[in-house]
Amino acid sequence: MNQNIRSILTKAKTIEQGDILRVGLPVAGFALLTAIAALIRIPLPFTPVPITMQTFVVLLSGVMLGGGKGSMSQIIYVSAGVIGLPIFAGMTSGIALLSGATGGFLAGFIVAPKVVGLILGESKERGRLIIALVAGTIIIFLSGNLWLWIIMNGSIAKTLSLGFIPFLPGAVIKIGLVIAVVEAMRFRNKNN
Repeated sequence: MNQNIRSILTKAKTIEQGDILRVGLPVAGFALLTAIAALIRIPLPFTPVPITMQTFVVLLSGVMLGGGKGSMSQIIYVSAGVIGLPIFAGMTSGIALLSGATGGFLAGFIVAPKVVGLILGESKERGRLIIALVAGTIIIFLSGNLWLWIIMNGSIAKTLSLGFIPFLPGAVIKIGLVIAVVEAMRFRNKNN
């Protein structure tokens, strides 16, 4: 048994730098893409939740990186915003935002890629991809709206009018964009 532990420790110490870069760069890259997507912000006058392109990147991270790495990219993104980097929507930051109107959506960003990755698995079949993306979107909406409902002490109807209904058309568009990216990459790989 002692030999097994020694063998595991030896393997852990010999992780090549290329492996760290191969895993770390895409994860950090998707965290950065989420921050860039937060810059595309359309405030709506009737809700404290803005329209952003972040959910597109969050869903894409689950498809491209898989569930674990996709979620890790969002943990890095949220953590960086919490510690003070102005990377949340509207170039805001801080832990206080987690208790605000968008805090539930940010929590959903962490869980959604994992769900997308679990449902999709190794499959790139379009039907399964659509199911995975819809499930990831539901996670973001569920988390965001549940938190909105809690902090606003409002009715379910009011919560849905602030955090769900106005965002449905955009959610459909973002799912379509993720599918388009996946199809474009398939086409590119097929021709190479």
